[in-house]
Amino acid sequence: MPGAGRLPPEALRRALQRDQRPVQPLLRPAARLLIVLLVASGAAAVLMSLAGLRPDRAMLDSQLLWIPAAVRLLAGLFLILLALREGVPGSGAPGVTGYGSLLGGPILLALLTEWVARRTGGATLPGLATQATGALGCYQREVLLAIPALFVFVWLLARAYPLRPVFAATAGAAGVGLLADAVLHLICPVTILSHTLLVHGGAVVTLAAVAACVGWIAARRRFAAT
Repeated sequence: MPGAGRLPPEALRRALQRDQRPVQPLLRPAARLLIVLLVASGAAAVLMSLAGLRPDRAMLDSQLLWIPAAVRLLAGLFLILLALREGVPGSGAPGVTGYGSLLGGPILLALLTEWVARRTGGATLPGLATQATGALGCYQREVLLAIPALFVFVWLLARAYPLRPVFAATAGAAGVGLLADAVLHLICPVTILSHTLLVHGGAVVTLAAVAACVGWIAARRRFAAT
């Protein structure tokens, strides 16, 4: 046969060698979720030790302090788990369920914000509202707080094979943002509706938008390679 016995081109030979490497089994989505949660908890512990609980906590009852944080936490974990399941072909949520859950994040944040604002009447300690909204300190804190867990999530997602990388990246980043926002709720003393939606919510949207761009770039590279 003509050409028999010849070595394949160098690029093809390297590709074949990569394909023949042992494949490490992928951790279950719940196990990968736990890794993200541990990293997020570590970052939250550092911030909480530096900032402490919100100084107006005496003005709030325990429901207004802990329930909004717990709901954000659960919603964030759900979105991250949804995104990590996308990395296992055949395990992702249907389109309606997936995108409906993704849209539910901002709606949930708005409802929680409205509930707290109505119960407190937008009250805050003197001088804190101007400081928080003027310097956008909450926005910077929330983004920085989310970065460690976001990097770990992206690394775990990249090791999998999400069929919808844009959706997976967006949902996971939004979930990480909600985890960070749960901590900010325990720190930030401002209950003004506009501050929570624009500053806190803006941080979640920023993280999701950046992750969506990363997922789009990854999808284009994957399709170009095929």
